[in-house]
Amino acid sequence: AANTFIAISIVITLLIISWKIAIASLGSFSLTYYLISKITQQKILKKGFDISSSAKDQLKSMQESFGGIRDLILDNNFAIYEEKYFRKDFIKRIKFAEINFLGFFPRYLMEGFSLSVFAILGVLIMKSSDSKESIIPILGAIALGIQKLLPSMQQTYSGLSAIRGYKKVMINVLGYLNQKSYFLNSNTKYKPLNFSKKIELKNLSFKYEGTNKEIIKNINLEIQKGEFIGIIGKTGCGKSTLLDIIMGLIEPTEGTVIIDNKEIFKNKNNLKRWYSSFSHVPQNIYLLDDSILNNIAMNSGEEEINYSFLKKCCSKAEILEFIMNSSQEFQTKLGERGVLLSGGQLQRIGIARALYKNPDLLILDEATSSLDKFTEEKVMQNILKLKSKITIIAIAHRTSTLSKCDRIFKFENCQLHEA
Repeated sequence: AANTFIAISIVITLLIISWKIAIASLGSFSLTYYLISKITQQKILKKGFDISSSAKDQLKSMQESFGGIRDLILDNNFAIYEEKYFRKDFIKRIKFAEINFLGFFPRYLMEGFSLSVFAILGVLIMKSSDSKESIIPILGAIALGIQKLLPSMQQTYSGLSAIRGYKKVMINVLGYLNQKSYFLNSNTKYKPLNFSKKIELKNLSFKYEGTNKEIIKNINLEIQKGEFIGIIGKTGCGKSTLLDIIMGLIEPTEGTVIIDNKEIFKNKNNLKRWYSSFSHVPQNIYLLDDSILNNIAMNSGEEEINYSFLKKCCSKAEILEFIMNSSQEFQTKLGERGVLLSGGQLQRIGIARALYKNPDLLILDEATSSLDKFTEEKVMQNILKLKSKITIIAIAHRTSTLSKCDRIFKFENCQLHEA
């Protein structure tokens, strides 16, 4: 505000002194800044994309190194990940420096240029004009005014340069902020969007932004209440993406998901209610560095926990015996990411957590892959006893897991085909 007031005051004063010289001077300097801006615009945008790309690669390098820490230690491959991280960090810092340089260098160029212009004008006027005494003070006042205006003009230019340079980063951040409706009111308890008839997948198609390759193409499917649906297919064919769409985590490029005549993507309230209606058990279970109790009854206050129902869910997941034989039973700490559990125990904790939510729909994404065949059969038998109350969608590679399915679909060539 202060800079704006000062700039306006200077411009008005210069116009009063000599509007012709003032307009010519201000116009020429503004035009110069504009031309510099147009010349550097694409370069600055490109450097902004490089910064965004390097930051993503840095994060990816960190995730890969932490995720494969055992192999890193065994193979002594730390140097490879360090070199990859610091190479991207160097690129990012260089691009930051280049954007800053392109944002600030016009100031020094313009200061020298303005002094030279007014010095040349002064000499020319003195040679050609008889009224030297009146022109030189005016010229000096205009030169001083322009010099005072240059910081404001430079600040505007450097601000625009920064916006252009960090445009890609800002777009990424704003993209997440625009999803705020998913995260606001996180403490609100939504009434489940119970369905009593069917789930409809209507003309579902999906492709990732920036690509033309379709992952899912024109899928139509009706899943009746109480059905057990199995889905098989090659790794990476799009099965998990389809489940993400059904769960409302990804919005399809075309088509929609309808729960008893309620579209979940057109109404955010319906979507939130839908999240409360199903449970999802992935192949890799995420656990808190907390007790077994808090890992199953997620986000439930002590007074809200139904211990009788909790034990039933653990029994159905074939994990109750392990819990009761643990040192502190349900208060036993699991360690960071469940480091104290085997893969099979992790998955059974995940299944118990899903059942404790008392869902209308249970989604199993390779949820029993770490269980031995005997335990898997017992768990599936227990889950199937609930079939009259809940609908089940399961992805599995072992045919034994899907042997009790009402219908089995094969995901192939971006579509579902009944097997």
